Amino acid sequence: MSIRTNKNAKDRLREIPVVLQQVPVPAPPVQANGRSLRFRTQHPTKPTDVDLTVFATGQVKARGTGRLRNGPFTGRPELIEQLAPALEDRLSPIAAKSVFQHLQALRTWWRLLDSLEREAPNAPSVTSVAQLGELHRQRAMDDGMSRLPFGNFLLHVNNTRLALGLKELVWQRPAERYGGGRTLPPEWQSSMLRRELKHGWFAIVDRWELADTLLVTRQPVVDGRFADTVDRQEALLKGYLRLQRAIESTGHPRPVVAHLQEPGKKGKQEFYADGVLLMDVLRGRYPDGGDIRVAFHLCLATTGWNPAVLLALDANQPFIEPHPRSPLRYVLRGIKDRAGGEEQVSEGLFKSQGSAGFILQTLLQRTAPLRVELKRMRALLLKELAESPELTESEHKKLRSKIDELTEGIRSPWLFVSHVGEGIHWLTDANFAGSTQKKTSFLSDVIDGINARQPPDRQLEYITSTDFRDIYAVHVYHASGGSILAVMKALSHKRLSSTQVYVDNTLLNEEHRKLFGIFSSAFWDELVSTGRVDPTLLAKISRDGTVSPDERARLEVHRTLLRSRVGVGCKEPTKPPKHIAPDFVPDGRKLCPIQRCLLCLEHAVLLPESLDGLCKRASELEFIRSGMSVTSWEQSSFAEELENTELALSLFDQAASSVSRAEWIERINIGVHLVPGFDGSTEGQ
Repeated sequence: MSIRTNKNAKDRLREIPVVLQQVPVPAPPVQANGRSLRFRTQHPTKPTDVDLTVFATGQVKARGTGRLRNGPFTGRPELIEQLAPALEDRLSPIAAKSVFQHLQALRTWWRLLDSLEREAPNAPSVTSVAQLGELHRQRAMDDGMSRLPFGNFLLHVNNTRLALGLKELVWQRPAERYGGGRTLPPEWQSSMLRRELKHGWFAIVDRWELADTLLVTRQPVVDGRFADTVDRQEALLKGYLRLQRAIESTGHPRPVVAHLQEPGKKGKQEFYADGVLLMDVLRGRYPDGGDIRVAFHLCLATTGWNPAVLLALDANQPFIEPHPRSPLRYVLRGIKDRAGGEEQVSEGLFKSQGSAGFILQTLLQRTAPLRVELKRMRALLLKELAESPELTESEHKKLRSKIDELTEGIRSPWLFVSHVGEGIHWLTDANFAGSTQKKTSFLSDVIDGINARQPPDRQLEYITSTDFRDIYAVHVYHASGGSILAVMKALSHKRLSSTQVYVDNTLLNEEHRKLFGIFSSAFWDELVSTGRVDPTLLAKISRDGTVSPDERARLEVHRTLLRSRVGVGCKEPTKPPKHIAPDFVPDGRKLCPIQRCLLCLEHAVLLPESLDGLCKRASELEFIRSGMSVTSWEQSSFAEELENTELALSLFDQAASSVSRAEWIERINIGVHLVPGFDGSTEGQ
């Protein structure tokens, strides 16, 4: 969407003429029940005018182009009169894009009814929802009608039937068309694309920082040895200064070339003589179409949101706030209209220049002057609308549509400037994915650029903007160890069935297929070779592909090791060394009674589950030291044991270690845990 500025220095919006000619306003078409077939929706941000007249009068010629092209159909005034109240109730609160989908559903069904009546010319024409039945449902199925138009039409028909005292139609909707899972590229390709977008955004930030620095220093910021760079920066600085003067003199944040010309000089050639284009100058202050799409798609990649949620962010409302637990983090909140206004949440670091929070804050600051201009333009149009009651219906509608466009632009954080259509633009549902190089899409441009640098066997597959949500879901799925509940939470879904769609894709399906093959093969191999199935070995083989003989032996030893009271494994619990238990007489059955394992380097084995026992022993030793003199402590073996225990604890998580030690100290202090009474002296030990 865009609003053009005037090529002349004179702002004609400030002198909008008043229409004096009295033109009769044609009355809108009225139904038999007195209701108009035209109404305006009441969506808070994206209202639109709805005209159902075509369904009463018919469509003579095909409309639309490409995949949106649809053929003519005959009018059914009685049927649309019945449906109109239900349509108005349903369409009034929803956004313009959703309204379009409902109207497309009506066109689809109008043409379906025409085709049935052409095949059976003697059958009565459908003029009421009471005439709809199984024949019409089956024809829709046979024609391959998709779920959306089928369901939308059925919704309005059933609401109308209930209002007329008729039973609802119990029609089974067509199945979702997922084709056995969505197609996603390998993870390395997604990572490469994300890095490309991130580097593109960093280059934009660097460009703005350079422009700001040049305007402050008024001289190039590179060493004079780099002559080409110095010349380029001098030319840019001259252009930036001209832009700044033009903005101050015209009061418009987006001047045209004529405003940037030096006083007393004519023609554009004088401005272009320095080798700097108008867009070069503007891009030092604002984002252009490529910049804004880089920022938008990077936000899609880092948040996992739908494009509609990012587009619906309101620049006039605080959608970014500090995290309640850390001022270094932020919480980004959006609203998903399709989910009934469900809140979408994303978190990140303020300092991370690639995060959605940093990107949006930077864009809001950079485009603030453009937003002010849009507000000024809307105020003028609102004044004209209020002071011109004699406008025709067509003129009134056109003016109101322009006001709606400006309102949408004022709300959008995705404002930008362009050399196409001089003025202020913003991203919308229709243009956010558009190519800046007249190709298929913006992402196609980016992927083409990457593939030009890649070898033939490392070419990236093409994806769409909406695929970023699926890619994000796969990332969360892997990071959570395969938890679909974690994906459900990350995507803010209410139903698990919605999340299931996002984990049904070619990437995860292939991973699951390979994993099942490995697991099945390992299962039967283990059963044949050992006569039993070991879950630990199956998990290891599924994860790493194999288990070595040495790893099998270590697992067996680990399982047969006895644990001491401090949670340390012992290789020979019936044969403690003499320096640990000098009076012990081994008989093959009695176990070590001392169990001061951190002095037993010969037999002690540290295990992952040894943490709590080691913390217990360290707390006991601290308690023993508090009751001994320094000399006695240093002469005992307790000092060496504590040193070894501290060294062992350094191998574990320090936060968990601190918590466990604090708990054991508390137990000892209150008498819940009694410290064993070893004398600790080196003599006799």
